[in-house]
Amino acid sequence: PAAAAAAAPFASPQPSPKPFFGTPYQSLDEGSGWRKVEFETGEYEGEFKDKKPHGFGRSLWHSTGIQYHGQFENQNFEGKGTIFFDNGDRFEGTFSNHKPKGPGILTMGGKRYEVTYDGEKRFSDGAVPVTQVEAPAEVIETEHRVTIIGISRGDKTAAFGLGNYSHCKGVEAKLALASPLRANRPLKNPQELDGKIAIVQRGSCSFAKKLRYCQAAGAVAMIVLGCDNSEKYTQVFQVHEGDPKDDNDDFEPGEDCSPVKVRIPMAFCLGGFEHMLRPGAFVRLHYFPKAPNAPPGWLLGCVFVHPQTLHPDMTREEGEKLLQEFLLVRKAERRQEVLNLERDLAARHAPGGREEFADKEFMRGAAAAAAAAGKGDACDAVLDGVSLCMSPLCAVLLEDYLAGQLGSMTFAAVDLPFHVGDEPHKLQVCPMFSLSPTAAAITVASPRAAAAGGKDGAAPPPRRPGSSSAA
Repeated sequence: PAAAAAAAPFASPQPSPKPFFGTPYQSLDEGSGWRKVEFETGEYEGEFKDKKPHGFGRSLWHSTGIQYHGQFENQNFEGKGTIFFDNGDRFEGTFSNHKPKGPGILTMGGKRYEVTYDGEKRFSDGAVPVTQVEAPAEVIETEHRVTIIGISRGDKTAAFGLGNYSHCKGVEAKLALASPLRANRPLKNPQELDGKIAIVQRGSCSFAKKLRYCQAAGAVAMIVLGCDNSEKYTQVFQVHEGDPKDDNDDFEPGEDCSPVKVRIPMAFCLGGFEHMLRPGAFVRLHYFPKAPNAPPGWLLGCVFVHPQTLHPDMTREEGEKLLQEFLLVRKAERRQEVLNLERDLAARHAPGGREEFADKEFMRGAAAAAAAAGKGDACDAVLDGVSLCMSPLCAVLLEDYLAGQLGSMTFAAVDLPFHVGDEPHKLQVCPMFSLSPTAAAITVASPRAAAAGGKDGAAPPPRRPGSSSAA
């Protein structure tokens, strides 16, 4: 059953992966180096030796959108490579004479599997893994900083100016591959790009058409990967916001072909950095509008990829369901803890009982203020879950944190980025989440402090929001 399931994405007839046959569309006078050629049903761009693909290269079959990125030897898939299938699945492993052979990683339906192939068949001939087990989450162990350049927006029919980059704002999100990778046709995986930074490959259509599909899918940014690993940054790019006919783009019947309006950040990245932009990685895309020595009209930037574990994606509905289940379970557990603790304290009448009660709170010390006003409010503080009675700002920060975890579809097993300190009106922020060393704490002004005054200026803690005496 596992082998049959793995074969499903490859069951439909596919062109035999012969990356080089027919007449090249450009002369190969030297016969070696980095070249681009067309073959009968697609194209190849990569290294050549003796007028044949040899070394690293990328093949594309136009009729299906299937691509191969990897090593070639005498025009055959030979060595490490990746097959990108038209439905968004991909295989990363080793090939021998076009055939997958040995261990590899098969990503299918958003899940990763460790697989082994026997090297007897090509994928187009129905190759299926001989072993298949669920793979552990991918881990990025080293930090990467990938240089990018911003893509401006403008009117192609007007004089090419210095570029409008007002849409290029920094963003933090997960990376996701478009399918087809060149985004030259309506995407087959729009749900996977929602809320993500879409990665597309240059070629087959204008940048404006790629952007049209990515924006429609809900992507928060778009990174265009180059195809030539030997190229450097020598030019800037601009998305045309006018008539798509000016870009010679073709659209399928019934498609919206109105002028595209740029709404999200865009960037171009050299093809040589492709291996650093792993699908599923949470990254920070940042621009440097005042970068020293930048050429006029250029906007330089960087993609920061930190060491991390790449967790499987969830749909928004799955994330919301998981969060609700978690909160309900924690609420039930806390209710039982409160009952047990109240029973113990009532039996002992210990002098330090109130401090011990506060120490058991969901956020350490958060119940101290509520306990001072009465045990009932303290119970409410515990049972309110997200709406802890500490202060409106505390509740907002906690809700924002949980919303951020949900929005990124990443539920990291880390402590909350803040906690309530000993003073009920002071909120401590963990340094690792601070934007600057000086952002060590946020002080919440208590309305009661101003009204009540007192020797030390402290005020009675505010009650739970919504209560009759809420501050």
